[in-house]
Amino acid sequence: MPPALKVTLRTTIFLLFTLSCLPIQATENINTQFLKKTIVYLYRGDTMGHPDPGLPLGTGFLVRVPLLTDPTRSYVVLVTARHMVDPAWSHCPDAQPQVIYVRYNKKVYDPAKDESGIDYFRLDLVQNGVPTWSHPTEEDADVAIFQLNGKAVQDNVDGGEIPISDFATDDEAKLRATTDPVLSVGLLPAYPGVKRNYPFWKFGQISDKPDESVPVPCVKDGGTTLLRLWFLSINLVPGNSGSPIFYAPEGSNGVSFGGGRATLIGLQSISFLGSDVSGMTPVQYIFEAIQNLKLQDADFYRGLPQNKPK
Repeated sequence: MPPALKVTLRTTIFLLFTLSCLPIQATENINTQFLKKTIVYLYRGDTMGHPDPGLPLGTGFLVRVPLLTDPTRSYVVLVTARHMVDPAWSHCPDAQPQVIYVRYNKKVYDPAKDESGIDYFRLDLVQNGVPTWSHPTEEDADVAIFQLNGKAVQDNVDGGEIPISDFATDDEAKLRATTDPVLSVGLLPAYPGVKRNYPFWKFGQISDKPDESVPVPCVKDGGTTLLRLWFLSINLVPGNSGSPIFYAPEGSNGVSFGGGRATLIGLQSISFLGSDVSGMTPVQYIFEAIQNLKLQDADFYRGLPQNKPK
């Protein structure tokens, strides 16, 4: 055997042996433990003005927008689907709510001593006749945004916030294509948890990105609302409405296998029950609605920190 061939074979065998011994597994390259902590559950209230555990609305998630002049400080906003807080817009027969309740995991909780580790805060949808929430300019985008008391959230909620820098840019969103892997996390109404919120993960792929609005009914044989959606091959349920959708390229140990960075690409809007297909509102409308809050000194940079312009 020629010497050069012997060297090549030895090198190949060494590399195969080395790779087989490394603890590397191709998985979704995304921090699921952190992202679960950004999830909150939304509930209706009862006639006495208290949260009603029997009336879950859906899912919301927290987003952090840092300040330009002091990146250690930030705004905190709640993101969810518009059809849950504005049923008249989506031609739903439900009464227009004035208040919803946000269920969260308490930061201070001892499972051995405390009866419950969850609590609620009240979210007024209207004050002095004016909505307290923002939405995109486009009426066919299913997004609602609330500015929260950031200090109160960070002092009381055992959670985190998705940095707005983790939102997909317009160019990144354009690169997403059919079969790209996605995942979502949100409320499972059948089991929200008793002492804590337990968000459930769902996994799937992008199915299609139509260039036109999609007519979506709220109830069978009811009126339809035109929505800008991507279709996902993922089995989401109505309680997942408002949950975040992430593009999750395969990777390991924080390294992506050539698929770009993991990003927020939208939120869950509609489940086409029985078809294993769901509709996602694209991230551009979430970003626009947050910008519409007119947050002073807000840093809206999207992208990797090392690529941020000086």
